[in-house]
Amino acid sequence: MDEKQIPSLAEIHIASRHLRAISVPNTPILTNTSLNRLTGKNLYLKCENFQRTGSFKIRGALNVILNAMKIDSNLKGFVTYSSGNHGIAVSYAASLVQRPCVIVISDDTPKHIIMAIKQYGAEIITCKSLSSLYQDICSQISKEREFFLVPKSDHPDVIAGNKISIFSKYLFID
Repeated sequence: MDEKQIPSLAEIHIASRHLRAISVPNTPILTNTSLNRLTGKNLYLKCENFQRTGSFKIRGALNVILNAMKIDSNLKGFVTYSSGNHGIAVSYAASLVQRPCVIVISDDTPKHIIMAIKQYGAEIITCKSLSSLYQDICSQISKEREFFLVPKSDHPDVIAGNKISIFSKYLFID
């Protein structure tokens, strides 16, 4: 990733406003005396497991989808590839904006992940666990159905949304 792709503090604040507007829950920052003693440090635990989807990934996925909808409110749907929390997050985010969603997963994805993706209404397409196939299948679905391809972790909108969870303690933006 080059420096131009790293979101600015202003973009992170915009992402924070997006997520607050759609009621992404604030999550606590906790400490643990036992861990602090064990490590000799003051550790802070950002409890993103309290998110509706079980991880911080909802912040990045939702920020991408809301930004895409702002650019084109008539988007037909969304597609991404993930055999984990990103797939769950995109499925949930698409359900919030009431659009169809396709998640391309590997054939060895754990059942609990599949169930979590399905509970938000996404269609699942399974392929062999070769990462080069994921992108090709998503690109094909994106073209055929005119769906927006939601990027994974290296997109500035994903990063801006995800950064909110780590900056919130210091910037009070959560």
